[in-house]
Order: sequence, then C-alpha cells, then structure tokens
Amino acid sequence: MRDLRIGSTLAVVGVVVGELVGGNLGLGYLLTFGEGQANAPMVFVSIVMLTLVGGIAYVAVILVERRVLHYLPARAGWRATYNRIYWRNLYPTPR
Repeated sequence: MRDLRIGSTLAVVGVVVGELVGGNLGLGYLLTFGEGQANAPMVFVSIVMLTLVGGIAYVAVILVERRVLHYLPARAGWRATYNRIYWRNLYPTPR
C-alpha cells in the first residue's frame, strides 16, 4: 500500500506536467500563465494548491487503506522503533 500512497501524489505531478505541456485549464496552466505574466502571487497560490491536492490524495489513500485493511495489526510508529534501538544500544544483551 505504500506504493499506492506514493503513486497518488505522483499522479498529481503527472497531471500538472500534462497541463504545463498542452493544457488550457487547470493548475498547471495557471502556473504557466502566472509565470508568463510575472504574477508571483498567482504562481505561489498554484503551488500551494498543488501541495494541498497532493496531500489530500495521500491522506485519502491512507484512510482507504485503514478502512479496507482493518484486519492487519497496526504498525509501530517511529517512536517505538527509536526506543527499541535506543534501549538495545544502552543495555546490550550479553553474548
């Protein structure tokens, strides 16, 4: 499922590149149009909107993953992994 998370954000990038190359609607076109007009606020707003769309797609995939794969055990977060490594290094097991 990690690949689907990454793929959802890369799909947004692919759509924007397509709009940059040959579109006349969308955020990619807005980005190109703002750049051509030297309109920095328009460019920054389009970049922020693209970031939000990518983030929403990522979160949507996570929510679908939790709904569909509810039977899988939850993974330990980064803190649990960090604590395990920290305590293992602090108190090594005798050999």
